Amino acid sequence: MPNSVVLDAAVLAVMEQHARSAWPDECCGLLIGHRSQDAEHITRAVPMPNQMARTGQAGRLFEIPPQALFDVQRALRGSGDGMLGHYHSHPNGRRGPSPRDRAAIHDPQALWGILALSSAEGGLDFGLWRPDPACLWQDFCLVGWQGSL
Repeated sequence: MPNSVVLDAAVLAVMEQHARSAWPDECCGLLIGHRSQDAEHITRAVPMPNQMARTGQAGRLFEIPPQALFDVQRALRGSGDGMLGHYHSHPNGRRGPSPRDRAAIHDPQALWGILALSSAEGGLDFGLWRPDPACLWQDFCLVGWQGSL
């Protein structure tokens, strides 16, 4: 498994715009790209609907509709790219995975991009996380990435 992540500023800009436009609800989307020997290359962020918006709980929860996931997987077939993980926002401004995020781990190789912002216009904090037993007492470790906010 590569130990660095390459993330273009344009990809981060897509996620930031999505998080700001969804605030005060959580946004969610997919991280698309490929793995090389030395890095994971995130080439696209694909905004997805938060199906928790229908329940009125989108301010603190996110869930990507299964059909939307299948549609993206189908579109990626044969492209050389795949789903490297997903991203979502924390509109409460808290950085890092929440207890609910930690409980939702289903793919230990997936990247979790988390955008923390406490207002639609305020500062933004972004991190990439992955479940990692090497973190000992934590479920996630911050993954190194090349890019800037």
